[in-house]
Amino acid sequence: MNTWSIDKKRVRRHFDRHAHEYDLYAEVQRRMADELMRRLLERRRGPHVGRIVEIGCGTGQLTQKLLQAYPEAEVTAIDLSPKMAEVTRLCCAPWAGERLTVLAADAETLLMSPFCTPDRFSGFDLVVSSAAFQWFTDTQKTLTSWLGRIRQEGLLAFATFGPETFRELHGSFRQAEIRLGIPHQASGQQFADREEWQRLLLPCGESAWELDWDEERVIQRFDNVRSFLDSVKRVGAGNSVQDGRAGFSMARKRIELMTEAYSRTYGGEGIPATYHIYYGMFGKR
Repeated sequence: MNTWSIDKKRVRRHFDRHAHEYDLYAEVQRRMADELMRRLLERRRGPHVGRIVEIGCGTGQLTQKLLQAYPEAEVTAIDLSPKMAEVTRLCCAPWAGERLTVLAADAETLLMSPFCTPDRFSGFDLVVSSAAFQWFTDTQKTLTSWLGRIRQEGLLAFATFGPETFRELHGSFRQAEIRLGIPHQASGQQFADREEWQRLLLPCGESAWELDWDEERVIQRFDNVRSFLDSVKRVGAGNSVQDGRAGFSMARKRIELMTEAYSRTYGGEGIPATYHIYYGMFGKR
């Protein structure tokens, strides 16, 4: 699914560095968690939800909601960043009791560990994730593994980013490259579209499972391009893509021309940044 490989060590360092301030800047991520929870409760309510796993818990924004909405459920929250996992553990303590297990681990490799054998780490009613799937290096393999640990009546519920995310930034980089007369160089991650998600998920689940899909576009505004890029960095979403070009770094002139193009093309009452958000529910109706 991913065109680029993800440098997981760099991702971990980035989130560890900004865990203490993440919630100050994660307005869109907070909205995604709220909206995903609302949609989830339309599909699954009540005491029949006994076991939940959350992939990419971050600072626990969604974890808190899961603990409160499903007071009888045991929740396992996983995050690649130890610092983020610790924030989740601390902030969820008032609601968790002994129902919460927080793991600092890579969800892509966790199920291969001796700790997570099928007899001990399966039978989940819900697998939930918000703003985390973009960090997978092999999305189909990873989701196939996790879907194999869900009960037949279980549900995968997720929110993730679509291909129009940061369209203004990408368009401005293209303008800069044209002015410089250089080939297009992808900046940041490339997100899958709806059709790719359908091709990815439908072969993975039970025959009776269906994919319910929705999307929205959220526009944030910033004082200038620099403040936008700084905000992106502080939520841990710096460019952690490894594209195979040894020694490649964005030229200063390319950045300068991108900034000029962004301000000229999209400026006005602040600088807009589009977030294209997908919401998916995959399971039996």
